[in-house]
Amino acid sequence: MWIQFESSQRQLRSSLLEQSNRRATQLSDAVSEQFASLLRNTDFTLRELRQAWLTERDGFEVDFQSLATRFPGQSLLHISLAGPDGIVVFSTLEVDGKRDLVDSEVVQRRAKQDSGFLEIGSPGYSKLLEEWFIPVSLPIREKNELLGVLQAGLSPKYLSDMLAKVNISEHDIIVFLDNRGSFLARNIEVEKALGK
Repeated sequence: MWIQFESSQRQLRSSLLEQSNRRATQLSDAVSEQFASLLRNTDFTLRELRQAWLTERDGFEVDFQSLATRFPGQSLLHISLAGPDGIVVFSTLEVDGKRDLVDSEVVQRRAKQDSGFLEIGSPGYSKLLEEWFIPVSLPIREKNELLGVLQAGLSPKYLSDMLAKVNISEHDIIVFLDNRGSFLARNIEVEKALGK
């Protein structure tokens, strides 16, 4: 009888662990897909703006309100374009000529890369925005020469609010990390985690 009880307990524990793992995987997949969708939208928007800038440099304008409607909630904070020197030449926040939004290190790093792919940077705090943002950049190249870098600022608060809506135990934490291990968002106390 004692052996049957132990066997039953092992089976129960194994079953609970399997269910827990399955639930965690489903939850991870669902949350990851929401973030991936936001990144795909950002990539599409920045590529569209890059093409517009390459064909209409003198008349380049962005209707931020129109662009913002493509994004869920308050997920998009700004879009900026910096020249190859890191100086902002266009921003939806009217900060032309300042370096606050597009980090010159991002421009220098993108100049050295051959890639025309989207890059997600570690969150930074903008004095102008007075909040944290996740920089997502896309280089503008013509004949292998860097002409500038487009950057979208995504809201870690929006992502964290999205994670906070997930139905999990009050003791559980969900996080988005970049490939360097920096926090992009988490379901609770995001302000304490950003920049780390």
